[in-house]
Amino acid sequence: MRLGGYSNASFKNRLRANKEDHQAWVMNDLKPMIFTRYLKPIRKIPQFIFR
Repeated sequence: MRLGGYSNASFKNRLRANKEDHQAWVMNDLKPMIFTRYLKPIRKIPQFIFR
């Protein structure tokens, strides 16, 4: 995957990708740490700034 690909092209896409990540975790019975859902989007912020 490219840095700053389609899911990071806009804030709306990032929210959609975050929701899909959560759905995948639920479907696969994964239980990530509570902060993972919130820290992953924060980690993507530099991709919005430095694209």
